[in-house]
Amino acid sequence: MRLSRIVSSRVRPSRVGLVAIAAAVVAASGLQHAVASEETSSRERTITVGAEKPLADLFAQLDPLVRRYDEHVRTLANPFFEGRSAGTRGKELAAEYLAFNFERMGLKPAFPSVENIDGSEIVTPESSFRQSFEVGGGVSATVAFAQVVIGGKPKTLVENRDFTVLGTSGDGAATGPVVFVGYSIESGPDGYTSFPEDTDLSGHIAMMFRFEPISEDGTSRWRESEGWTAASTLNAKVQAAISRGATGVILVNPPGADDPRINELSRTDEFRGRLRFPAPVVMMSHEAAGRLAAAHGASLVELRERADEGAVVEVIEGASVVLAAEVGRERVETWNVAALLPGSGDLAEELLVIGGHYDHVGYGSFGSRAGARGRGALHPGADDNASGTAGVLLLAEKFTKAYAEMGDEPRRSILFMGYGAEEMGLLGARHYVQNPIRPIEKHYAMINLDMIGYLRDGNMDLFGTGTAEEFTEILDRHIGSSGLTVRRVAGGTGPSDHSVFYGAGIPVLFFHTGLHSVYHMPEDISDFINRTGAVEVCRLAYAIASELVTREEALSFTRTGRGTMQSGVPRVRVNVRFGIAPGDYAGEEPGILVGEVFEGTSADLAGLKQGDLIVEWGGKRVETVEAWMPLLSEHNPGDEVEVVFVREGQRQTTTVVLQGRDQR
Repeated sequence: MRLSRIVSSRVRPSRVGLVAIAAAVVAASGLQHAVASEETSSRERTITVGAEKPLADLFAQLDPLVRRYDEHVRTLANPFFEGRSAGTRGKELAAEYLAFNFERMGLKPAFPSVENIDGSEIVTPESSFRQSFEVGGGVSATVAFAQVVIGGKPKTLVENRDFTVLGTSGDGAATGPVVFVGYSIESGPDGYTSFPEDTDLSGHIAMMFRFEPISEDGTSRWRESEGWTAASTLNAKVQAAISRGATGVILVNPPGADDPRINELSRTDEFRGRLRFPAPVVMMSHEAAGRLAAAHGASLVELRERADEGAVVEVIEGASVVLAAEVGRERVETWNVAALLPGSGDLAEELLVIGGHYDHVGYGSFGSRAGARGRGALHPGADDNASGTAGVLLLAEKFTKAYAEMGDEPRRSILFMGYGAEEMGLLGARHYVQNPIRPIEKHYAMINLDMIGYLRDGNMDLFGTGTAEEFTEILDRHIGSSGLTVRRVAGGTGPSDHSVFYGAGIPVLFFHTGLHSVYHMPEDISDFINRTGAVEVCRLAYAIASELVTREEALSFTRTGRGTMQSGVPRVRVNVRFGIAPGDYAGEEPGILVGEVFEGTSADLAGLKQGDLIVEWGGKRVETVEAWMPLLSEHNPGDEVEVVFVREGQRQTTTVVLQGRDQR
C-alpha cells in the first residue's frame, strides 16, 4: 500500500469505523447504555454529533476514570491478545501490558528474580513483576500414521487431510481387519443398541460414526431441540468398542448429519484432558473411510442408514488398517503479574491484595459455552475478565496517587495482582498462596474483581461479606453512599480466585455484576461492557479498600458457606454439596483433581484430600468437571455414593454421604 493511502486512512477514517468508535464512546459515557453488537448495521449505529472533531468532544465529556477504564478494557479484549489463554502469544502480551502499566505508575515489582551465574543461583528480591508457574498446554500427536490395505494394496494416508489422531488416543500401534460398529452406542432410547449380545471385537479395528441416529433432515432422532443427546458422547462410544476387544478405533462423521463439523477432521487438541484409551484412536475423512465402505460393497450413506436403525456389526472383508499414534501434552509457562505499593509505619508489613484474573479461554479448546462453533473460535473475554483486570489497573493508579499524598500516615502495603490460569482451575491464585511474597498471616484481606462489566440497573453482587466479623460495619459505611444496589453474600468460596485466599484463612470481598448470555462465548466483546457501571463498582471497591488499608484493628476471619452467583445463563441445579474446589478445570488429567477440601463437608468426612484425583462417581467414569456436574445434580441430601479416586498412584474407594447445600 502506498504511503499516501496509509496517511489518508489515518486522518480520514471510514464513516462506518468512525461511527462505530463514536457509538462505543457514547455508550461508555452513559449517554447511550444500549450498545450495538459488531454485526449491527451502520444505519442503526449512526450518531449525530454536529462537530468537526466529534471524538475529541465526546472524550472530553467523559469522566477521566471512564476514559482510562475504556482504554484498558478495549486493549485487553482486543483480538490481538488471542483470548489471553496460557500458551498463546496473546497471554504473554497481556502479561507485558500489566507489567508495563505497573511500572509506568512507579510501582515496585512484587516478586524475586532468579539468575544462574557460573552455576550459582542468584535471587534478587522485588525485581520482577512476574511469578512464573507451569500449566498443561496444547495436546499434539507426536506420532501419527494410518495405512489402509484393500485387496492387498496398501495406501498410506496423509495426516490432517485423510486422518487425525484424537487427543483420547493411546500410545502404540495396531494392525487388523476393520469391523463397522454403527454408532457404537451401548444403549439408547426405545431399546436401541449398536451391539448384538456377546459382541466380540477382539483383534479388530472398529470403525464407527460420530453422533447418533439421525432423521431425514440430518437432526437427532432422539432430541427435539438442536444438538445431540448424551448418548453421542465420544468417550462412551470409544469405550464401548474397546471394552469389547477392539485394538483401535476409527471415527467418521456420518454423512448427512446437520452439524457444522460434518466435513471437518477434529484436531488433536479438541479433546485435551479427556480420558486416554489403551489403543490408537483416529478420525478419518469421508474420502478415506469411503474406500473402506466401498470394499464392503456399500457407500458411507448406506452404512449410516443401517446404523440409524439399530445393531450393526459387520466385518469389512478384504480390508485392514495399520494405525500408530502417540499423543503428547506440553507444559507451558504462564504468570501471575503483580506490583507492590509500599505502606508506611506499623501497618506496612501487612498486605491488602487487590486482584483479578487476566486470562480467558483463548480459542475455546476448553471452557467455551458455544459448543461446536466455539472450538477454534477466539473468545475475547471482555467481561471475563478484561473488565476486572482493567479495574485492578484503575485502582492501582488511584491508590498510587493517594499514597503519594499521605505522608507518614500509617497504612498497609497493597499488592495489585493479575492472576494467571484462573480459567484452568484457579491455578495462578493457588500458586501465589503456596508461594506468597510475605507470610500468609500478613495478608490482611483480599479484594477480587471478576466480571464487573455488566452492571444492570445499578445491581451488583458482593461475596465474602461474612468472612470477617467487622465487614458488616465497614460495608454499611460505604455501600449506602455508592448509589449501587448491592446484594451481600456471606460465603467466601466460589469459582473465582478469592476462594483460594479464603481457604488460606484470609478475609475476602468479591465484586461481581452477574453472569449473562455471552459468558464464555465468542460474543463477549468490549462493545457490550458498561464502562460507567464498572467504574462505579471500582469506586465502591476503592472506598472500602481505603478504610481497610488504614484501620488499626485486625479483622476477625470467619468461616462461611458457599457464595451463590446469580446467573443469566442456564445452569445445572444441584441440591447437594460435595465440598471440594476442583484443581484443574482444563482437564490436564482425566478425572476431577481435588484442589481444596472444605472442612466438615461430605468430601472431608469421606476422607478426600487435596491432590486426590476422582475417576469414578457412583460406578460411572468421570473425566471432567463439566461431565461430573450432571451426575451430582441427580442426587438428594442423604444419598450415598461410592467414589473411586487416585492418591499417590494408588486407586482407593470411599463412600460419600451427600449433605444438603445448607448443611456443614
